Amino acid sequence: MFMTAAAGFALPDPLYDNDQLFFAEPGPPSASFRIQRLGTYLVSDLFIAKQTIKSDFVHEQRLVTLCRGKELFFTGQRFSQWDLDVLLYCSLNTSPQGNDPGKFRFTPVELLHALNMRNSPANRSRVFESLQRLHTGVIDIRGRDYQYMTRLMNRVLVDTRKERCLVEVNGDVADCFRMGGIDRGIRARQSLSRNGLAKWIHGATMVFRGGFTAEMESLRHLCHVTAGQRHSFPNMLAKALELLESSGCIEHWHINGTSIQVTSRSIRERKTMCGVFHPGVCS
Repeated sequence: MFMTAAAGFALPDPLYDNDQLFFAEPGPPSASFRIQRLGTYLVSDLFIAKQTIKSDFVHEQRLVTLCRGKELFFTGQRFSQWDLDVLLYCSLNTSPQGNDPGKFRFTPVELLHALNMRNSPANRSRVFESLQRLHTGVIDIRGRDYQYMTRLMNRVLVDTRKERCLVEVNGDVADCFRMGGIDRGIRARQSLSRNGLAKWIHGATMVFRGGFTAEMESLRHLCHVTAGQRHSFPNMLAKALELLESSGCIEHWHINGTSIQVTSRSIRERKTMCGVFHPGVCS
């Protein structure tokens, strides 16, 4: 909407409560696995706020999240918003069968068509490369008295001659996206084209449906925007917010010096959560 030098922010809705136990109680932690909250995937630097990146391999790299009482580490090739596009396409098209997470068969051409992308050899190769990253990347969640290791895709079969894919998405991940209502925001996400920062913010508004306020530096760390882009980040952010507003993803936004306020269109719904990103929360 606009940028100013001074203004006051108000949160009309309750804040998001991050302080919940990862495993259910009572009962031993090994009794069952708990589905992660949507914010674990969408309001962290697990998926960097760029459409594509040079995927360097990292080992036990600590992720920036809003989680309390636990730390997240990642081993593998870093994910971009393109990888999240691929994961969401597979997750939302997978039909669970009882306790079986279900499998999904598709061609790269079908995925590219769904994402409004050109069918080219280079883009088809990018689909295969993304599937490999999503399968091999390991997320390590460490709490006070537990350690939980998981991956986003259980199995991937790629027929490069016939260009067909068969995937089995981690059932807990697919359930998290479905329960979080991500399917309602897919069309809006696709309208954001290749703006990775806009897609990251759109994901944050799917978690905090009332919107959020943030300190500029805290948001930059959560998005994994490098220190070398610190000075250009405010302009990058303004362009992303303008795109989100014109696409109907948010109602309005306001940058006040080093603070940002974003209001989503669903702010009038009851029990709508709002988020606050500041150095004391982002870790």
